[in-house]
Amino acid sequence: MRPVWHALAAVMTVGPVLWLIAVYPDLPARVPVHWNIHGDPDRWAAKSLASVFLVGIISIWVQLLMGLLIHDSDTARERASSASLRHSLDTMYQLLQPMRFVLAAMMAVIMMGLKAGKAEPWFSPAMMVCTAALMGGALIGVYRGWKAQNAYEASIPSDAPEFRDENYRLGVIYYNPNDANFLVHKRVGIGFTINAAHRRAWVYLLVMVGLLSTTLGAVFLI
Repeated sequence: MRPVWHALAAVMTVGPVLWLIAVYPDLPARVPVHWNIHGDPDRWAAKSLASVFLVGIISIWVQLLMGLLIHDSDTARERASSASLRHSLDTMYQLLQPMRFVLAAMMAVIMMGLKAGKAEPWFSPAMMVCTAALMGGALIGVYRGWKAQNAYEASIPSDAPEFRDENYRLGVIYYNPNDANFLVHKRVGIGFTINAAHRRAWVYLLVMVGLLSTTLGAVFLI
């Protein structure tokens, strides 16, 4: 089912962007770029490629990052050396999979709001549903992740590689060329972090640079 989920996420992400390309000539001269809690636009920008398509580009970067995390967590759980590690990775996978679709739906709603150019009765409820799903999923994920991590930490020695100071740079970046694992448990907090010494870390770095650059562009250009 993994290719099916990736394909569905791609359709939900790229589809709204292609729709924006099709309707771009018909968009109003001013497009909303922020809405209040009631779904009423309260900030506007002149129609331009930046004001219209930056949300779609951010959505693509977010989905690339989510797709990478889902792929790597799924691969890691198949190769997990212990039941507790497999359970912890499975918990992460089960959180990320639905969240990627909620994020894609939220971005699609925002892009549809650009075409409306005014308050629409469907906009606020749709955003509230997406926000509630994100918050609810995050709370459930934190609770399940906390339980899974406690079970994992109870099953391994306290001097495991991910808990040794010498395997960290600046105290927070896990860097261990001798560890074949790409995803490792955080020593502080809940969930996983990446092994910066692994070659796949460069892929994540490029995606994060793209996402941050586009987000900063949205802040300064709109």
